[in-house]
Amino acid sequence: MAHGLSDPEIGRALHIGEATVQSHLLKGFEKLHVGDRTAAGRAIALGIVAAPRLYPTAASTASGA
Repeated sequence: MAHGLSDPEIGRALHIGEATVQSHLLKGFEKLHVGDRTAAGRAIALGIVAAPRLYPTAASTASGA
């Protein structure tokens, strides 16, 4: 989401269904106390929450994370 991907694109990247993506997003919105992607994006832009990495970094795969 933070990378501008649609729900179907996120689902394909994570090998999960679109409904599962939507479910996880809604739970994340609840935790952030926001109602939609725009508000969640603002929270990321303001540094309230860190933008997630879509793919693991070389350092995290080397350490076994």
